[in-house]
Amino acid sequence: MKLASNLQTKFTEIVAGEPGTGKSVALGALSEAILFSGQSNLPFLSYVDKGFSAQGLVRLIRDALPKSRQHEVIGLVLENSRQHCKNPFDVQLGMKYPITPELEYLVNIGEILCVNPDTGTPPNSQDCRQILGMIIGKAYETNASLAPVRYAPTLEPSVDEALDKTGIRLAYDSTWWSKATWYEVRDLLFFRGELAAATRAHYQAMPELSDLQVYLNDEDVRA
Repeated sequence: MKLASNLQTKFTEIVAGEPGTGKSVALGALSEAILFSGQSNLPFLSYVDKGFSAQGLVRLIRDALPKSRQHEVIGLVLENSRQHCKNPFDVQLGMKYPITPELEYLVNIGEILCVNPDTGTPPNSQDCRQILGMIIGKAYETNASLAPVRYAPTLEPSVDEALDKTGIRLAYDSTWWSKATWYEVRDLLFFRGELAAATRAHYQAMPELSDLQVYLNDEDVRA
């Protein structure tokens, strides 16, 4: 089978070596072989790079595209800032609860935060994971049905703009809007094709790590 053959739908390459031994050059060559194999659309290609070598490839590909398609190639240097922060409790767009791998990921994060620095393990590891699973589940249940987060105008300007542009805001009276939730706003925007704004609304509907402390005192958990 040739490199970048259409018979293979996924490629995973791991390159290890000391600095200066050509890892970036090798990965760049592999990526170019996939990109320039006669395809009309760019394949999905993702890099996680501790350095900046991947940025060179990103610029090379972007500069080779017409301006109308340059948005298809993105290179982002992450920063420890509010603009680049991510809520680990964000689930897939359209969902209200995490699927099993997402829930396991969240429990793992919680367990790491519970680790005792002196022992390197959380207190009572088995019970710790069980409790974490319960309070995470309660956080999602609360946000999904018991007490969903209410929509707040001006909090997400792109959402407000999309609501006005699509006419959704005028379709409901002030009483409805006073009780509207971010989940409801998300779904309305999604069905109108406003995916970016729907995603922003979705983020606001999600629980956060700081919410878990409240559920530690829940009767079901304490029992």
